[in-house]
Amino acid sequence: MKLKKSFSAVKSVAFGAALVAGIATTSAYADTFTFSVDTIAPVSISERQAITFTSALTLLPAGSCKFADLVVTSEWLAAETNLAITPASANGVAVTGSGCADGTSTTSNYGHYLINGADSTAVKITLVSGGADDSSFTFTPQGAVETDPGTAGDSVVIAADTQTTVTLDSSGNAGLLVGGEINIGLTQLTAGTNIAASFDINVVY
Repeated sequence: MKLKKSFSAVKSVAFGAALVAGIATTSAYADTFTFSVDTIAPVSISERQAITFTSALTLLPAGSCKFADLVVTSEWLAAETNLAITPASANGVAVTGSGCADGTSTTSNYGHYLINGADSTAVKITLVSGGADDSSFTFTPQGAVETDPGTAGDSVVIAADTQTTVTLDSSGNAGLLVGGEINIGLTQLTAGTNIAASFDINVVY
């Protein structure tokens, strides 16, 4: 009888443990929760004014015609408050060199470009050398970028084919002026010809 009683007690305890274990298992819960995140605004370039060489080119091979290099001390946007407005100093400038037919002309214009992206974010700018569509001359760009027109001496000079890092202003903007130099090839140019040319501006984060 004692053995029988002892067996019943063990059975009761085992059943109770199984019941508790079953409750603990069925009360567990798992699920998937989602979220999303935005990437920074895309970077863009808009042309405010194209580069203009108003002096015609001479026909002789190996000549050059160039804008004066833009420098930090010129502070070309010091009088401007809007980077999208072409500064007066970008217009009516001279181009010089043996390839310029009119070396006294002062009506050429620097190119003006507005860069836009994420506010106060660093971007890398490269002015890529180009030239005439018919390969009759090469073009080596040179420029200066401005993000704070109210502060003198903070323009950043950009040489051709060199990646330069600048930080966009609090509105995500930077103003870029571009000049450069045309170098005529070894073949004489044809008189009375309008020669199309191009170069690239690359901007990445």
